[in-house]
Amino acid sequence: MRQDDWISQLHLHETLKDYYKDENGRVVFTAHFLQKRGYCCTNGCRHCPYDKE
Repeated sequence: MRQDDWISQLHLHETLKDYYKDENGRVVFTAHFLQKRGYCCTNGCRHCPYDKE
């Protein structure tokens, strides 16, 4: 294993999270999670990967 491989793995893990908490403690779903879910809920999610219609 190369010395920097663990950094790449950590970055990959961090970028594939389903949500994070914003500065007010609210849960914010990531685009990764929303795309995995498979549809738009039309609630105006901050990171919605779907076209706005």
